[in-house]
Amino acid sequence: MSRRQKHKERLPPFVPVTHQQLDSAAYRALSGNAAKLLPYFIRACVRCTKGKPDKTTLFDFTYGEALKLGFARNTFSRCLKELNRNGFIDWVEIGGLRGVGHSNSKYRLSDRWAVWGGLEWAQQAQKGAKK
Repeated sequence: MSRRQKHKERLPPFVPVTHQQLDSAAYRALSGNAAKLLPYFIRACVRCTKGKPDKTTLFDFTYGEALKLGFARNTFSRCLKELNRNGFIDWVEIGGLRGVGHSNSKYRLSDRWAVWGGLEWAQQAQKGAKK
């Protein structure tokens, strides 16, 4: 058995961005930098699950990683807020250097992008604003 046949069940490295995500109003409303950052977040989640991205998996993505990819600190911060606002990621734990235990922020992929801009989105936003 050759090497090629032995590893045939492995998929080539790729990031699964679905057609529904690409065609959604939430994705079209993203800025260019936020749209470029989204596949990196999905890749970070895929690495944690070692396969298909899961909506329950916690993963981290640091400012250092973003700097290596060419994002400035302020741009990365703006993109995080935009991806969260448009429903692609959720913050689970907020990290930081001061007072939070010197930890990384933890994120989770979200499906809120599917209802972005509709009635359900407005109801979720009102519930979140009351807290």
